[in-house]
Amino acid sequence: MRLLDVRRAELPALAWAASWFFCVLAAYYTIRPVRETFASNLDSDQKANLFTLTLVVMLLATPLYGWIVSRVSRRWLVPTVYSFFIANLLVFRYLLQGETTELWVSGAFFVWISVFNLFVVTLFWGTVVDLFSGEQGKRLFGLVFGAGTLGQLASSWGVQSFVDQLGVANLLWVSVALLALSIGCSWQLRSQWKQTTEPSRSSGTTWAEIWQGVVAVVRSPYLRGIALFILTASFCATIVYFQMTEAVGQQLETDSEKTSWFAKVNAAQAIVTLLMQTVVVGWLLRRIGVGRTLALVPLVFLVGFTWLAMSPSLLTLGVFQVALRSASFSLGNPALEVLFTAVKPEQKYRAKAFIDTVGKRTGDVLGGRGYALLALLGWSASTMSLAVLPIALGVIGLCLILGSAHQQATAMAKINEANRT
Repeated sequence: MRLLDVRRAELPALAWAASWFFCVLAAYYTIRPVRETFASNLDSDQKANLFTLTLVVMLLATPLYGWIVSRVSRRWLVPTVYSFFIANLLVFRYLLQGETTELWVSGAFFVWISVFNLFVVTLFWGTVVDLFSGEQGKRLFGLVFGAGTLGQLASSWGVQSFVDQLGVANLLWVSVALLALSIGCSWQLRSQWKQTTEPSRSSGTTWAEIWQGVVAVVRSPYLRGIALFILTASFCATIVYFQMTEAVGQQLETDSEKTSWFAKVNAAQAIVTLLMQTVVVGWLLRRIGVGRTLALVPLVFLVGFTWLAMSPSLLTLGVFQVALRSASFSLGNPALEVLFTAVKPEQKYRAKAFIDTVGKRTGDVLGGRGYALLALLGWSASTMSLAVLPIALGVIGLCLILGSAHQQATAMAKINEANRT
C-alpha cells in the first residue's frame, strides 16, 4: 500500500472507518431526494417557514446533543444515537404509508433530516478523530472522504434505478438498513483500534460554548469575515434551492419522477466532487492560495445566476446546483478549514460551533424569507438572479481579503516561532 501511504496494521481500522462513512452518506442521500420531493410540493412561503423552524430546532437540538454526548460512554454513544434515528425513520415510514402525505408530516421530515444529517456525520468524525492520530489523519482521511462520496454516488444511483419499483416511502427502509450497518462498522472500528487509555465520556457542544463562540466572532474581524462568507453563501444557495424545487414541482408530475430527478443531481454532484477532491483541490490550494480557491465558490454563483437570468430552465438549475454543491464541498470546505488554522485553538472550536450551527442556518432563513418576499412581489426567476449578482461579486472580494489576512497571520506566526527558537 505504498502508493496510498497506508500501513498494513492500519488497514482493518481504515476499512471499517471507510465502510462506516460510506454507509452514513448513503443513508442520508437515499432519503435526501424524498425531502426535496416534499419541498417541491410546497410554495415558497411554506418552505421559508420550514427553514426558520429548522434554525430553531438546531438551536435547541445542538446543546441537547452535547448534553447526551457528555453523559454516554464512547462505546455506546454511536449505537444509542443511531438507534434513535432508526426509530425516527420507522415512525416516518409508518406515517408515510398512505397514498397522500399530510403537510405536517412532510414538514416534520424536512426539518428532521437536517438534524439527522448534522449529528450522524458529526458523531462519525468525532469518533474517527478520537481514534486516529493527526499524522494518520493527514494520510488516511482523504480515503475516508472518498468512500463517503462513493456512498453518495451509489445511493443516488440506487434511488434513480429503483424508486419506481420501491416507491418513495420505501426508500426509508434502505436508509434504516444502512444506519444499522453503520452501527456494526462503528463497533468493529473500536474493536480493531486498540487504545490503552480511553476516557469514558466525550465532550459536546453546549449553550455556554455557543455563547463563547458568539463572543469570539464579535471580537475578531477575521472570524467575522468567515462568518459573513458562510452566511452569504448560504443565502445565495437557498435562493438556488428554492428556484430548483419550485421548477421541479411545476414541470414534473409524479413524486417518483421528482425523486429520481433529485437523485440524478446528487449522483452528478458526487462524481464531480470525487474528481475535484482527488485531483483539483490540493493543487489549487498550493498554486493560487486559500483566498482565491475559496473565491471560486462565489464565482460559481456569479456565473450560475447570470446563466439563470438568461436561460431560466430546469436544466440550467440542475447544472447550477451540481456545480455549486461540488465547488462548496470540494473547494469551499477545505479552504475554510485552512482559514481556521490561523485562529487560536480556544477560539477556533467555539467560533466554529457557532458559525456551523447558527451562521449557516441564519443564511438559509434569510435566503428563504427573501425569496418568499420577492415571489410575493411578483419577481421572476430571472429578476431574482440578477438581484443576487452584486452579492456574489461582494463575496468574491471578501474571499480575497480573507486569503490575504490568512497569509499575513501565517507569516506572523512563523516570525514569532523563529524569534522563540
